[in-house]
Amino acid sequence: MIQQLYQTLKKTQPQLFSKSSSGTDKTFLDTQSIVDSNSNENIEQTENEQEQEVEEEEQVEEIIPLTPEMEQANTIYNQAMKLINGTNNRQYDTAYKLFKQAADLGHIGAKEELAFAHMIGLHLPMNFNQAKKYYEEGVQTGSAQSHFGLYFLNSAGLIPDASIPKALVHLTFAAIDGYYPAQMALGYRYWRTISIAHSCESALMFYKQVATHVSSKITSTSGQLIQRIRLHDEEEHPTQNNIMIDEDLVQYYQLLADRGDAQAQYGLGQLYYLRDTAFDKALYYFRLAADNGNSNAMAYLGKLYSEKNDYIKQNNLTALQFFQRSAEKGNPMGQAGIGSAFYHGAGIEQNYEKAFKYFQLSADQGYVEGQLMLGIMYYNGEGVKRDYKMAVKWFQAASQSGHALGYFNLGQMHATGTGVLRSCTTATELFKNVAERGKWSSMFIEAYNLYRQGHIEQAFM
Repeated sequence: MIQQLYQTLKKTQPQLFSKSSSGTDKTFLDTQSIVDSNSNENIEQTENEQEQEVEEEEQVEEIIPLTPEMEQANTIYNQAMKLINGTNNRQYDTAYKLFKQAADLGHIGAKEELAFAHMIGLHLPMNFNQAKKYYEEGVQTGSAQSHFGLYFLNSAGLIPDASIPKALVHLTFAAIDGYYPAQMALGYRYWRTISIAHSCESALMFYKQVATHVSSKITSTSGQLIQRIRLHDEEEHPTQNNIMIDEDLVQYYQLLADRGDAQAQYGLGQLYYLRDTAFDKALYYFRLAADNGNSNAMAYLGKLYSEKNDYIKQNNLTALQFFQRSAEKGNPMGQAGIGSAFYHGAGIEQNYEKAFKYFQLSADQGYVEGQLMLGIMYYNGEGVKRDYKMAVKWFQAASQSGHALGYFNLGQMHATGTGVLRSCTTATELFKNVAERGKWSSMFIEAYNLYRQGHIEQAFM
């Protein structure tokens, strides 16, 4: 019934729905999800056809130029966002005054910021009715985020006329319009039969959409570093992603590194690499460790030069040289790096057979990237005879090592029954696992850590 209502409104009131777009850049170590354009079992064929239909519908939409008032509202809104997104001296009072000015000029994003602040009572007085008012204004422009806000207010019973049916309608609007948190919430409701009839296929559809988005942001070398949202596990099973680094310990390692300790140099390089904003320091310490013969540091130097970032210019030849130095010492990370170079033809002529050889060497030592790439090559028949059962084997190995793309590719195979018996339940669980590793996971982990430290207000933000 909900989807029928949505389709009716879509036809009769198209102004309620906004369009969105996305794009990804390819790099030396590109995202590796299984797509075989030459196979009748192309997993994404139906999805692409649906996207094409949507694009054809959207081509008839008229682009409305911004009025001077709208441009002014955008300028004020952006000023406010800078004040609350800065790393130091965040000026919330000034920011929310600016949000109010932009909202009075009709800026929907500003209204949603004000609505959220009123909803949780942070930086503005708690006022659910005012939050509802702003979200309702956002809904009139087709904002999926505003639909999601009204879903929350209704589902939590925070407004006088709250109801679960209203909540589900708003949630469905937001989910079908591509709002990822809404898709996760609706998928979970279908999955756990919460105020809605159980439907594995519907849960699979929504979780797959979120998982596809998450996987598109992951490179084959970064997937294992993506943290899943499972806060109750953190107490008993801490990981390198949620351990707070003692600055005194960092200084101690820096002292050892400055005295020529290769392991300390490598450890510091890895720490700065994982921080994702200190690649220059990572490069410095990896170079020191590599000069002292550390093969892991050599491989990480290969990664730094092979990946696109704002700090180090990509250089495939330099990357390949470091991977080769590392591989010569039998390092599985270096072997996988050479495999990637042959696979993509980056800094060397493309050769699937040689790529397979190096990935096999790496995977045999338990390195997750080698495992993932073997699965992909077996799936696509690249450098080896196509073998779906072997693809499943290596994707399972990669997923057991914690790589998100291992889970995603297994989900694709179980969703379509490729190489395995089709299982909606298994596919949904796998896509759900990937969906929970989105960028929102780091925000939840940060909020949880702040909550544990007693910083309640910061945790809410």
